[in-house]
Amino acid sequence: MAPAKEFGAELPDLLFAAVQGNPTLKAAWLEVVASGQDLEVAERGRWPVVSAVMESKTGTVTTLPSRALRAQQPVWDGGRMASLVSESEAQKKVITYRYYQQQQQVFLSVVNAWQNVMAAKERANTAQRAMLRLKEFEAQMMRRVEAQASPRIDLELVEARIFQTEVELSSALSNQANSLRRLEQLTGLQSLQQPGVLAFDFFNPAVASLITQDIQAQDLGLLATKDHAVLRNQAEVELARARYNTKDAEKWPQLFVRVEQPVGKVVSYADTRMSAFVGLQYTPNAGFSNQLQAQALLTRVDSSEQLVQAAQREVQEAFENDREEMVSSKAKVSAIARAVAGSQSVLASYLRQFQGGKKSWLDVLNAVRELTQNEYTLADAQAAWMAAAYKYQVRAGVPLQKVSPP
Repeated sequence: MAPAKEFGAELPDLLFAAVQGNPTLKAAWLEVVASGQDLEVAERGRWPVVSAVMESKTGTVTTLPSRALRAQQPVWDGGRMASLVSESEAQKKVITYRYYQQQQQVFLSVVNAWQNVMAAKERANTAQRAMLRLKEFEAQMMRRVEAQASPRIDLELVEARIFQTEVELSSALSNQANSLRRLEQLTGLQSLQQPGVLAFDFFNPAVASLITQDIQAQDLGLLATKDHAVLRNQAEVELARARYNTKDAEKWPQLFVRVEQPVGKVVSYADTRMSAFVGLQYTPNAGFSNQLQAQALLTRVDSSEQLVQAAQREVQEAFENDREEMVSSKAKVSAIARAVAGSQSVLASYLRQFQGGKKSWLDVLNAVRELTQNEYTLADAQAAWMAAAYKYQVRAGVPLQKVSPP
């Protein structure tokens, strides 16, 4: 595993690290490289086939050993070699788009893990603020109990809330640690759990608003046609057509030229001059099934075309889900932020009323609990909004970078 940046690694840094350090993506890229080599092999199929034959002198008078150099060059094959090259080209496209599709899936997994880290971190911060608030109330209530201004049950109430908040803090820290380990596995980075390695100032409402406005102005159907899953399925159609053309070309005979140069004298034959031949080769499959096999491949072309439409609809649905998630998260963040402000005002008012004997201690603690719950919900909503925005950028192929609002 590679070391992370010394300070403040952000989401774009994590995505870049995933490209470099994720073993699944490394393996997929090696498949892309191999497909390029396969294409070169197919292109060399147009070259002459050179062979050497050297047999021992153990033949009979009627069965003589062969000792010769041969070169055979295809002249016409009904387009079979050209379709084999097209097949390799389409196969390379399929594997390349599959790599970028896998890369997109890894990126989405990184964004999900990042979202969980940020939400857990904000929940932990909220729990710590609640702990400080409750500790102050505990000290205040201890003084009131000692002065016999309040019953001891009020002190036990605040202590119970402290224990409950400690559990929530422990759960948030555990979720944060688990999500950080998930990020380390996805990116190949190490030491993300050390302080200062990962930047936590993640919520930028101006950037999130810009991305939300952008997706609302986009033609999602057009975006879907450019998705790697759709492009891969289109390449699958090209591959199916090329395979059909290859099989269809086999119904024609192959014309070739062969040049043969004997090596040395063989028993009674002393003529070692070069010979040239023009040949015709035809190899039908069993039961002359070439055409039937070609028809089956043509049917698979139609099947692949249907898969293109299915993939496009699925991707467009994902874009639409991202758009709805961003719009709803934006509204939710705004509403919850107002709820947090209202809860703070209610808590301050209840404290004043408690001092005046108009509210009970339980009312004050319930107001603290309501404020804490609203802050938890706000942390989740903020992380969900930013994650939805970044997921849209990943699907749309937009480089994730810091976007400065105008």
